[in-house]
Amino acid sequence: MSENTPKKETTQEMDLAQLFQMIGNAFLFLFSLIGKILKVLYGALLSTLIILRRHFLKLVLVLLIGFVVGYIWDSNKQTMYGAVMTVEPNFDSSRQLYNNIEYYNTLTKSRDSITLSEVFGVTPKEAASLTGFYIKPNDNETNRIVRYSRVFKELDSVSQRELSFERFNQSIDNTEYDLHLIGVNSSNSTIFRKIQQPIVESIRSNKYFQQQRDIALKNLNRSDSLINISLRETDSLKNIYLDLKKAEVSKDNPSGTSIVMAQKQENNVELSLLERKLALKDQLNENELLRIENSEIIKVITDFPDVGYVETGFFTQFKFILPSAGILLLLIALGLLKLNEFLIKKEQEIINKQSNG
Repeated sequence: MSENTPKKETTQEMDLAQLFQMIGNAFLFLFSLIGKILKVLYGALLSTLIILRRHFLKLVLVLLIGFVVGYIWDSNKQTMYGAVMTVEPNFDSSRQLYNNIEYYNTLTKSRDSITLSEVFGVTPKEAASLTGFYIKPNDNETNRIVRYSRVFKELDSVSQRELSFERFNQSIDNTEYDLHLIGVNSSNSTIFRKIQQPIVESIRSNKYFQQQRDIALKNLNRSDSLINISLRETDSLKNIYLDLKKAEVSKDNPSGTSIVMAQKQENNVELSLLERKLALKDQLNENELLRIENSEIIKVITDFPDVGYVETGFFTQFKFILPSAGILLLLIALGLLKLNEFLIKKEQEIINKQSNG
């Protein structure tokens, strides 16, 4: 027993020593790798600074030439305007709206001003000024959370566990949002209000969506009629109950216990009739809100402005694009020259080795 114990302790000490050695080797490898990476980054930074120092005048010249040429280009090019309106489609008409906007955009890209003028009721010259259409959902984090909560509450417990917020965001289609932004680009600053009504009417005039709206409104009217009948019946029951109550009061007074029980029953009946009447009125109010919501196939939340805004930005101004592109091309060219020098040097070294051999 005493002989086995020292052997076990020695074995454990050896295992611990090997473990510490492995950990130490891992840290040494990690520090060595970090050092090599830093060395490579330092070398790349140093080489870049050397290239910039050597070719500083070339870089400045390219910047100046690019800026001047871009500024002249921007001064002579046609000013572009943009405008956005917000709409709320109903009855799943958003899919048709997306198709229509894509169709309009295709016409602008193909420069079919004749068809565009017929679609929007404008002159061919005004139609030719249109350069692009786009549509996208009015999406933000708050809207996504609200939609997720709405859908989540309607699911059973199993589906709730499977539907995460990330999965919901990936599965939702653009057409399923409530609000959508329609954007138009044009060289004519005042054409936007002229084409707004044709865009909206292309959805409102659809026979299928008109039928869906009419059915929804008819169902609401039918529901109102049934609720009003229930309200009248409730009022009739209340009147009958009051008459019976008056008749009971005119009779001989019963015992004290009977009076208390009768009062409790009367209170329960009156409360039930009142709750029913309030619930029916709430249904009428809900129907009125639904009627307002379903009264239009597509609602315009915000109109196109009378005058479009001037499109500005880094990628729309050549005085910024050309200098950036010039610097990038110059750096690529300098890099290729440096690579060519390196390859020539290596080739010469190989030739020298072969000749020496």
